[in-house]
Amino acid sequence: MTGTEKQQTSPSRGLELGREMSSQPNVSMEKSEKTEQIRREMHRAIDERDVGRVQKCLDEAKYLRQWLNPKNGESALCNAVRQNAFKIWGLLTCYNCIPSEEKKEEESKICTNLGDIEKLEYRYQLFRFARNVPNRSYLTPRSHSIGSCGETKLSELYQKLNEIPYVNTILQVVATSPHIQVMFDFNNEDLECMLWYRNNRGTWGVTFFEQHEIHIGAKREDNELLGTLAHELCHYALQLVYENRARPYKKSDKSTEADYTDILKEIQDKQQLLHDVIQRAFIDDSVREEELIVRVPHLLAMHCEQVLQEQVPKLLQFFENHVIRDMNEFLKKSIGYKDREAIKEQNIRIGKAKEMEKLGITFKTEYDLPGKALLVLTAPHMTFLEVMINDAVRSKRKSYVFLETKQWDTELKDVLLKNKCHYVILSSDRKFDLEEDNRKAMLDILVELSRVRGAKVVLLTKGRDQDDFVKDMIKEEYFVNNVEDAHVANAKFDNVTDECKEKVLRSSRIHLQHKRNVKVSEAHVEIFCKALDERTFLQLCRKEEIQVKDEQPSQYDNDISFYVERTCSREIQVDLERALSDESNEAFAVVGCNREKVLDLDRSDGDVCHYNEVKNVKRFVKCVLLDNVGQYDELKKSPFYNDKTIHLIECKGKNVVKEHGEKNRTGTDSVQAQLTRSAHPRSDEGESREYHWIRSNGPVSHLPMVEGGSRQIRNEEYLRGITDEKVVAIFGPSGMGKSLLSSRMAQGMKNEEMNWVFHVDLMEKRKLLNLSASLDDSHHAIQQLAKLCDVKVGTFEFSLLEHSIQNAKPFKLVVVFDGFDEVDGNCRQFVMKLANELRATQISKLLLFSRSMCKSEIEDTFHTVAFELIGFDEQQQLGFLRKYWKRNNREM
Repeated sequence: MTGTEKQQTSPSRGLELGREMSSQPNVSMEKSEKTEQIRREMHRAIDERDVGRVQKCLDEAKYLRQWLNPKNGESALCNAVRQNAFKIWGLLTCYNCIPSEEKKEEESKICTNLGDIEKLEYRYQLFRFARNVPNRSYLTPRSHSIGSCGETKLSELYQKLNEIPYVNTILQVVATSPHIQVMFDFNNEDLECMLWYRNNRGTWGVTFFEQHEIHIGAKREDNELLGTLAHELCHYALQLVYENRARPYKKSDKSTEADYTDILKEIQDKQQLLHDVIQRAFIDDSVREEELIVRVPHLLAMHCEQVLQEQVPKLLQFFENHVIRDMNEFLKKSIGYKDREAIKEQNIRIGKAKEMEKLGITFKTEYDLPGKALLVLTAPHMTFLEVMINDAVRSKRKSYVFLETKQWDTELKDVLLKNKCHYVILSSDRKFDLEEDNRKAMLDILVELSRVRGAKVVLLTKGRDQDDFVKDMIKEEYFVNNVEDAHVANAKFDNVTDECKEKVLRSSRIHLQHKRNVKVSEAHVEIFCKALDERTFLQLCRKEEIQVKDEQPSQYDNDISFYVERTCSREIQVDLERALSDESNEAFAVVGCNREKVLDLDRSDGDVCHYNEVKNVKRFVKCVLLDNVGQYDELKKSPFYNDKTIHLIECKGKNVVKEHGEKNRTGTDSVQAQLTRSAHPRSDEGESREYHWIRSNGPVSHLPMVEGGSRQIRNEEYLRGITDEKVVAIFGPSGMGKSLLSSRMAQGMKNEEMNWVFHVDLMEKRKLLNLSASLDDSHHAIQQLAKLCDVKVGTFEFSLLEHSIQNAKPFKLVVVFDGFDEVDGNCRQFVMKLANELRATQISKLLLFSRSMCKSEIEDTFHTVAFELIGFDEQQQLGFLRKYWKRNNREM
């Protein structure tokens, strides 16, 4: 297998473009006064680096090649080289401009005495202009042949294709690939011999996309060979443009796909009437989409355009309006394709750019990059600055690399030296100490890339005055007058769009206290958005999950394995006769009872009235009879009662009135104690009556209870689910298991939907309390609670905590205070004041656990009757011991 050799030329000659050289320079015109004005304009344009004016001069005086400067006789080519105007240098070379004939030796030294970076930039600019008019010399060096006539034939084939409209566009697209190789077999008409390991009898051409190879059976008539070559080149070009198995549309472009499918079906239905080249597209249905479209260049290369116009006009129109359009757009962006791919690979390896894109952060306002060679940028937050600048550079649609100082290495250096890179974004860490040799090498390369290749260097730093590397960059001579130092004030969390925050929240998993994932509902997304802080937002962007309130395990968690469910009870039967005879200035609202029953309690003064009579009586009446529990809240607002303690009492007898909305919690959830008949008043018919406490709005510890009277007995599930009492107090002797119960109840409530439960061991947390702090409003109370619960003010968790306490959403807040009796008096007073302030908010529940010594204090502060923890009975003792011994591998 032989192949043509790439032509070796001087970098100033431009012969690698394959252009036909014009006649020798017209010496008289090169120095003529007639051309002096345009030559002077040429050199002014070069001095000002105005590529457009240089192009205009070249088009107006095509016969000039030296373009001698009227002042000093210097050629335009040498002037461009001397000033490092590489873009102009490449353009001049494409127009076959040459050094001065009189100063040939002197100028040749200038043009050839270049560093590696200068040579690479020259070649980049040379090909940038040359590819605007690609021809046979792009593909000829990449083509190989078998057969004696191959070498002379290749250039001729490409030249003929280059002269055919639309086919020449395909050649330009293929020429953008740095990997393409084309193999011709001029000894055989098909590929059976060349690709012997495949079944290729009768196959004239094949394209391997992944290997970037095209194989052609070339022992055929020129007309047929040109058609096959155009056919296979089009396959490869379509893959480059669409990346969709050589189909003429992007995978996501369903509209174009539908249009093409309609055309295909129409042609397939009448295929027997069409040219055999078109018919062969339908031999294999699995590839008909790829095969039909390439029949257009195939027939154009065979000079059968009329066949296309007459037989498949819609296909030809589709090729013109879609394929050629997209190929031209591809060509506009294809300059430096190899360079971009190399830089892209480095970005993938380094990972910084991908990391920024993956965060998915969008801002309300964007950053407009200045045109300075060196940008030194700071911002309120480094991550937001990195994302914003990455977006700004990426929007330029030019090659760039993004790295941190510590990621600089030899591989990246080599790639930057060999490939065009328009932007280098460097996130500088002043704590990272770069070795002196590496620091110097890095500085030198960045300066040369900017000076020679026009790369913009963007340095991101937390503070330029403390960053030695940044200070060294600014001191470099090249950057002294070409640097901009700016503070990007809008690179901060407040500039992130609400849509971005909502998107992050909806796609994230928020773990609440280890137990479950919280789904951010549409109703609560606004609340979560307002609660977000920058730390939480960035954590969600990076990990798509966050742990809300990561609590330490309770010291009682290990005891749960041998836990036996507990029950509690409280006195609820009030001795109403004694209570009414008391001279205290408080009232009793009795529901489910008539006047006669109350008078039976032997109150001689008969200080009793019905709720409907309160307005008419116009004085304080100690006992008010209610028709229903709902009237209790109205009574509290009435004159003579709005500043009084009122106890709501229910008469339990034949007619029992239940509170509106209250569920029946007896049965399996709770047990009602057996009634004792002593001290129970009876009606005239002998009916037994009891008066049960329901609630109060003032102190209750002094209420006279019937000794041995009815008690309310409740299990844990009931206590967790009480909805009509915001404060639940549980007391009992030391060692009864109150702390274990408090831990157990907290864990149980955490499992309930949208509950946020805090278990506070007051003895352990007492040092966190600021006993001198004000608790005059809910805001201060919430701050103190946050301290006890290890929630920092100003964080995402605190915002959610505050909003939930004030609005009962998105979470139902429950706080369990354990060990109330174990702290000193001042601390107890502070906690009670804190809890009382929280009780006035939308907090869901407060539970207090204490020894009996604090019972009255708790009851009077929170206006509730406390529960007493019931000790183990014999069955519970046995259950506890069995579980305990089983856990410790002991037998009973």
